[in-house]
Amino acid sequence: MILVFIDNKLGTIDTVLPILLEMKERYGVRSYIVLSGALANAGIKKNVVINDAIAKVGSKVYIGRGFDNRFARLFVSFLQIQRLFLFSLLGAKIIHFGALNHGLLHFIFRIFDKNIFLCQSLAFEYTGHEKKRDDIVRTNNMFTGQSIIATNNLMPELQSKKNINKKKYLFGPTRMRKIWLEHSYYLAEYYLKKYHPNINYKDGYVVIILYTFGKVDVFDDNQTSERLFRETLDMIIELYPNKAILIKPHVATQLDILNKIIDQSKSDKIEITYLHPGVLSRFADMFICNTYSNTLADAFSLGVTTIEYTNYKKYILSRTKNKSFGYQFVNYFINNNKVLFKKVLKDIEGRKPSKNTPLLDGVLIDDDSGLLESLSN
Repeated sequence: MILVFIDNKLGTIDTVLPILLEMKERYGVRSYIVLSGALANAGIKKNVVINDAIAKVGSKVYIGRGFDNRFARLFVSFLQIQRLFLFSLLGAKIIHFGALNHGLLHFIFRIFDKNIFLCQSLAFEYTGHEKKRDDIVRTNNMFTGQSIIATNNLMPELQSKKNINKKKYLFGPTRMRKIWLEHSYYLAEYYLKKYHPNINYKDGYVVIILYTFGKVDVFDDNQTSERLFRETLDMIIELYPNKAILIKPHVATQLDILNKIIDQSKSDKIEITYLHPGVLSRFADMFICNTYSNTLADAFSLGVTTIEYTNYKKYILSRTKNKSFGYQFVNYFINNNKVLFKKVLKDIEGRKPSKNTPLLDGVLIDDDSGLLESLSN
């Protein structure tokens, strides 16, 4: 049995789910996804692919179950944590992303230290956070647990001398695991037919990845995000009037503003989607964002053209050397240049893979790190 304590970010469950799927399929190990944040719970409910994957590996435990009454919430939380504690006593492996490093959960579960694994939050490499702000909080890299699960060698805890005696598992980018792609990429037709029956997905489509329409720390003002999205949408409609457009909102996206913009576009080819990027990558011509999203790493790794049309602050551009924060996964980085953006969009050829298109060489099957075997013992 595996207990996974996720934080209030959807990305953490997205990173660990491929591991849990392999544990279920290879070893028959059941997992419990433990969360306490309403934002993560709402995001999981909307993301049907993640929701389906959780049902395959085990079940979700929402601490407090969203009760408004404080006493009812505390009582239910006590019963839930008591059950998780019992599972731990019986030898369950525990994975977390920092939730057990402090507070009540640390106090309760620290006695199971030898069975606790700290997992890296992101499935793909990312170094942009240090270029965004000067006020990055530095940690001492100490954590609860005796093991580290890393998706790449940039995880700070790997290099810390304080963790020299910890077990380290360099597992690789989890969302490039073959078993995970069989539950996402290769099931794209099923999900697209079910949730977007009105689009002809085999003719390709454009995917737009959103963040918030409010304040974004890399932009000069709070209106930039909405302006960039409107320009992006208008350009696609102008160049590809018959092309389907799938817009994937973030949990922070203001849906009232999004629906208003879609209505004003007067296009009947636009749909909001909550499908996983691994699914959307299957028949996408391109992925576009206005501020870098790690979602582009999925698409890029699966052979989809990725574009970031944005407008970074000048000092941010200086720090990134006129590149994206996630430059490794962005084919075209265009900063506030509509002419260049239009040219790039016109030059991109449609991508229509056949049903039996093989996956890329980067697909992972083996586990040289020994993580899966350790989790199964």
